Amino acid sequence: MKTLNLNNWVILIALGFLTIKMPLELLHAVVWIVQHVYMLFEFILDELIGHFFDVSRRTTQIAVFYLMVIMGGLAAIWLFHRIARWCAAFPDWCSEQKRQIAGIWQTSTMLKKTQLISGVSMGSAVLAMFAF
Repeated sequence: MKTLNLNNWVILIALGFLTIKMPLELLHAVVWIVQHVYMLFEFILDELIGHFFDVSRRTTQIAVFYLMVIMGGLAAIWLFHRIARWCAAFPDWCSEQKRQIAGIWQTSTMLKKTQLISGVSMGSAVLAMFAF
């Protein structure tokens, strides 16, 4: 078995740190964006209802709350049905992919596993950062 020199250990520790840190930073960025889009949508609804129906601020807040709850429920139901339909369409493909991934994972060394996890997490984080 080949021993790792100091440079390889530093790279391995850095990849381990980035494997944990980058997905958390990406999750934080996505949650921040979703929160601000939600708040903007809520503000716009609040202003539109207040302008068109000429009601008090409290009434518009209550109306916006119930509208958001209804829209969130409808979106959750739609998403649930969409995911259920997708999962029903590809069970054989998913099980084949799972079997192949498990075979690759079991035959890999610890260094290759760390590189794979780091590469996938860093790659997805970089792609997501470009998307946002």
